[in-house]
Amino acid sequence: MALTAGTKLGPYEIVAAAGAGGMGEVYRARDTRLGRDVAIKVLPSHLSSNSDLRQRFEREAKAISSLNHPHICTLYDVGRQEGIDFLVMEFVEGETLGHRVERGALPVEQVIPDRIQEWAMRIAITRRVSPAFARCELTHLARTPIDLRRAAEQHERYEECLRGLGCEVLSLAAEPELPDSVFVEDAALVLEEAAVLTRPGAESRRGETESLARALAPYRKLLRIEAPGTLDGGDVLRLGRRLYAGRTSRSNREGIAQLATLVAPYGYTVVPVEVRGCLHLKTAVTQVAENTLLINSRMVERASFGAAEFVEVDPGEPHAGNALLLDQTVVYPAANEKTRRRLEERGIKVAALDVSEVLKAEGGVTCCSLVFSTV
Repeated sequence: MALTAGTKLGPYEIVAAAGAGGMGEVYRARDTRLGRDVAIKVLPSHLSSNSDLRQRFEREAKAISSLNHPHICTLYDVGRQEGIDFLVMEFVEGETLGHRVERGALPVEQVIPDRIQEWAMRIAITRRVSPAFARCELTHLARTPIDLRRAAEQHERYEECLRGLGCEVLSLAAEPELPDSVFVEDAALVLEEAAVLTRPGAESRRGETESLARALAPYRKLLRIEAPGTLDGGDVLRLGRRLYAGRTSRSNREGIAQLATLVAPYGYTVVPVEVRGCLHLKTAVTQVAENTLLINSRMVERASFGAAEFVEVDPGEPHAGNALLLDQTVVYPAANEKTRRRLEERGIKVAALDVSEVLKAEGGVTCCSLVFSTV
């Protein structure tokens, strides 16, 4: 039910409606204490009864309150009255977006400010190497000795690299009883709108999700893959609004179907992809530039990815398809020298790291972090 002029929400008196959208209504109002005009965004009562929408509304308030930028209005207050949740914000005079676009397209620099990174923090969740790392699961590789000290040192350098590329690293404590737990990517998929807690295909790894759930809860709504579905995050490659999901020994049809159902309300499409001869989809293919994929086409078909461009791994480095793209830099295993040269010949900037111990555990550079923006 729309609010009428004269209605009061605490000390704020409604003057007139200003606009409406999918998540609420906006009104021009008067702050009777300070004698100033404000904008009030209201989550109507028929929506506030939905706990998910209320949580989203609260996350919006927390996000706005942490920002200070000329392109973002200031949040003054939050409140709840007679079942109505509301945000009180700075009122800025001007035309609506609808009226503005009637005069022509907006310049890119107005839509995406150059200094956007000043207020959008990028988080990288990692986890310290487990003392049980040598007992990791293996599917396609023979077991070779893992040097725990070296693994820990390499992981610290990996985290330093992420910091150098603009990430705020949130390093979780080691899990002594979970050998593979350094591979945090497999336990969750983080999108802008929500995080999907997976159900790893290896039973020994299913205990990894709960500590990640606690770490992700302040940033995202949490969704879950349930039995009998299985899904490893390493089997999900995101390209825009498409999520390519590998059918492997770790991710079954039920898990992929559940993923499609969970993310459909946010506008994502899930595309199942057949994978052969490797552990995960992202063992075989990852993104290394805006429209470019690094791929081992003997493990996954190029045709699965539409009009993308490709860099083929060197034939002598069949497991070289895993790379982590951050902005314009690709974090990449130093051991894959021939494939690295192929990337550099395409003008791709590479940050090479020694991750030899992770490679022995059938892991890669994407596996060891969950990278996402707070905005």
